[in-house]
Amino acid sequence: MDEQLSTANRQQTRHWTDDFFEAQFGTVMATRSPEMTRKQVDLIVEKTGIRPGASVLDACCGYGRHAIELAKRGYRVVGIDRFGNYLDEARKQAASEGVRVEFIQIDVRELAFDRQFDLVINVWTSFGFFNDETNASIMASLSDRLVDSGKLFVELVNRDWIVKNFQPRGWWRAVYIRLTDDAVCGREELMHEGQKVTAG
Repeated sequence: MDEQLSTANRQQTRHWTDDFFEAQFGTVMATRSPEMTRKQVDLIVEKTGIRPGASVLDACCGYGRHAIELAKRGYRVVGIDRFGNYLDEARKQAASEGVRVEFIQIDVRELAFDRQFDLVINVWTSFGFFNDETNASIMASLSDRLVDSGKLFVELVNRDWIVKNFQPRGWWRAVYIRLTDDAVCGREELMHEGQKVTAG
């Protein structure tokens, strides 16, 4: 009953990230190339020393690009995200690439399952959007999902770089790349202050 009330309250009280990630950030995620994803997973594997066959939880997995790449390398992966549209795309992509990843729709603020993993990852600006109390609770919950010798890998934005290089407005060039069997499909968009200017 308490979980039902908590979920209902969450649905009634929207956080600004609900609109941001549902309506805008998906466009940014779609611009990430397979090469970039491979390099990011290379770094995760290098820094954590995780071995193929280990269990991995990708928290806030989005379209599942890291989860899918890890599964390709022989890891047993679960990806969670609170946005069902992201997970639908992740499942389609995993199926098209012939890998098995378990994708579950869960809000990381209410991580109410008791499974444990050798590695938990939270990458690509997926942490720090809530107040300090909630952020601390998320971090504790992710840590609780680890086995005794498990590792937590969290990627954080470089605050000092952002402050130094911040631009309130500007141009954004997006290149969309999707692999389908042996075909490479792509399109390009130019956006200015959130508005699409060209597409091809």
